[in-house]
Amino acid sequence: MATSLENVVWAPVMQVFPNYLDIHAQLRGLDNFGFRLLEEQLQMVLQDVFVAVERPPTNSAQGQKPKFPYAMAWPIRITPAVTEGDGTLSQGAVLAITDMFTSFHAMLALLPSHPGHVSVSMQCNRMQTIREKDAIIVVTRIDKIGNRLIFTTAEFLRSMSPAVAVLEFAEKGIDAAIRCHSLCSNVKHVKAVLTPIIEAPT
Repeated sequence: MATSLENVVWAPVMQVFPNYLDIHAQLRGLDNFGFRLLEEQLQMVLQDVFVAVERPPTNSAQGQKPKFPYAMAWPIRITPAVTEGDGTLSQGAVLAITDMFTSFHAMLALLPSHPGHVSVSMQCNRMQTIREKDAIIVVTRIDKIGNRLIFTTAEFLRSMSPAVAVLEFAEKGIDAAIRCHSLCSNVKHVKAVLTPIIEAPT
């Protein structure tokens, strides 16, 4: 992984941010199709999603809150429902998955505010083909938050070890899985906030 993830502490997102359930409930009401994609066709389990709650000490310009969700890890499995006829995951599918996960991540990072946001640009670099049955960990990062723009990164990692949250070994499990990986895709995603994050005093 990039050096920016070497000093973070991973923890189950539900342990650190119990209100993440509220985000899920809100989005499920708006986009049931997207949730079917994540839960049924990508086999994402909410309890297996992890968050890095500490930023590296080398950059403290943003995210001063002790629980700022700098990075998140989303274990998924590629099923036939999301692949092309040849059993591979298309670039369009990679971008769609990136959009969903970075949207979740941005909503968590902006709490307690609930501003809307839309995609401005996405740039995808594909290093390896992702295939049916691959176990993938998508690691999203909040690189920078401005008053209007949010800069994010998503990395699609083919893990060499299981990423399952199991009791006290959960943190070690996700950390080991992320460190032992093969990078398949890297996506830079810029989102525009529809209302200012920092509101003028009344």
